[in-house]
Amino acid sequence: MTREELHSRIQKLLDEEISAEDFEALEKELLENPEALEAYRLYVGIHCGLARQSQVSAAIKRSPVVPIDRVMALQRRRVARISLLAAAAVVMLAGLVLWQTMAPTAPPVMASLSTAPGSVFTLTHAEGVDEASSHRLWAGSTVTLTHGVAEFDLPHQVRAVLEAPASLSLIDERTVALSQGRSFFEVPFAEGHGFAVETPHQRIVDLGTAFGVDLTHPSGQTALHVFEGRVRVDELNGLQGTTFAAPRSVRLKKAAIEEEIDRPSNPFARQLPGKVTTLLLEDFESGLVAGRDYAVRMDPTAIRDLDGNLFPGIDEDKTWNFATLSNPAAVAIPNPSFEERLITPEGYPVSLAWTTSSDQFRPRKGVGPLAPTEGLRQAWMNIGTFAHQDTEEVIAAGTTYTLKVDLGADQINFPDTETVVIRLFGSDAGFDTPLAEITPDGPTTTTWLTDQTVSFTATPAQATGQTLGIYLGVTRGMQVEWDNVRLMAGRPTDGDDLPDAYELAHTTPPSATDLRPDED
Repeated sequence: MTREELHSRIQKLLDEEISAEDFEALEKELLENPEALEAYRLYVGIHCGLARQSQVSAAIKRSPVVPIDRVMALQRRRVARISLLAAAAVVMLAGLVLWQTMAPTAPPVMASLSTAPGSVFTLTHAEGVDEASSHRLWAGSTVTLTHGVAEFDLPHQVRAVLEAPASLSLIDERTVALSQGRSFFEVPFAEGHGFAVETPHQRIVDLGTAFGVDLTHPSGQTALHVFEGRVRVDELNGLQGTTFAAPRSVRLKKAAIEEEIDRPSNPFARQLPGKVTTLLLEDFESGLVAGRDYAVRMDPTAIRDLDGNLFPGIDEDKTWNFATLSNPAAVAIPNPSFEERLITPEGYPVSLAWTTSSDQFRPRKGVGPLAPTEGLRQAWMNIGTFAHQDTEEVIAAGTTYTLKVDLGADQINFPDTETVVIRLFGSDAGFDTPLAEITPDGPTTTTWLTDQTVSFTATPAQATGQTLGIYLGVTRGMQVEWDNVRLMAGRPTDGDDLPDAYELAHTTPPSATDLRPDED
């Protein structure tokens, strides 16, 4: 609104000639423009003075005898009306000042966040902070890093590098809280001295340093590594504690030293890496977790086809997305161990399903230092002996079969040449052709190697109606004890048509040739 338009509308208001549209525009201008409100106040003052003068003059002209009571009553009404206008102006002015005072202002940004390619994190803010950016932090912001590495540029040129899994919160411009994980902190200039890291157990105060804080120890205690300068460790209640000078590494119990420790065997990340090397956040021994979406970033130089050649399907660093299906429950295939079937006159159980290469493989009662890990008996096998069993389990496409065996030694003749084989095979090709096998490290005569595991997921080409078999063998070097043989099948739900993704969901690890890049 121009100055001329403002003055015109004020005059029309005071003359009671203003239109509804002009009144709405004037009201908006008075609420938003302090200078307009001041002009209105001056106009009201002048108008009040003129009104008083004109009312008195008119009264004198109309009557040769001045009716003082009538003049006073009329003047009181005029003054009341004008006073109400002035009061309204004051109220609007006070409201404008109050609105400007109470209007929310965005808190200052306290830090910025950068992450290595492939990192996974969430960023939350304190109540009242409405910010869509995923790389700015305010007081009360928390970063939860589930995978990868993150770097923080904090006030006073303080820098922090956080390694997953970890969680870090910004308390104020000189304080962060590390609730889990490990992080490196660098305070290179004097303006940052006094920067503090609060853990669940103590407060670590910088005195001009570079240091690392590690909360990953199984005991839950804090490991402090001072690389440069000094830090002071205080109680959470503010009581000052011990000062540590570089180079020094200690494990803390609250603010006290629990023990001196070695320098970290796994060095702290001090810069963001070029990329995160871990491809998938899963334990491939048990397959991919069902019902979860995956994004896999692959290095094209590391992917090869099943013949060992560089895989031509990936020619750049891209993200491939896929999702697993529902996880079928594992079902135990009838017990292939050594606790059932017939009992010989000597007291040995004989598992009739096992076929052996000699009579030197048989179940027996536990003897010596290797008591059975399950039940009362284990099996014994001599050098050069093997045994196999057809489980009569028909191999089904998309089903994951997992065999676990406990392994020990009765006698070791040639420690450097022992070879033990645990194998799953199909009846089509027989026990000499593995569908999957492992050759675990040689056992000892005093300790079982438990849960030696071999697993595979059946493809449609393997589901020919053939049955699944187990093979245990010793080719040379020892006499072996076997126990607790367990075979499980993760079966698809009846009626599933086994889409292409199903095999991937149960492969350990997944084959690159089965992945498909996201079309988006």
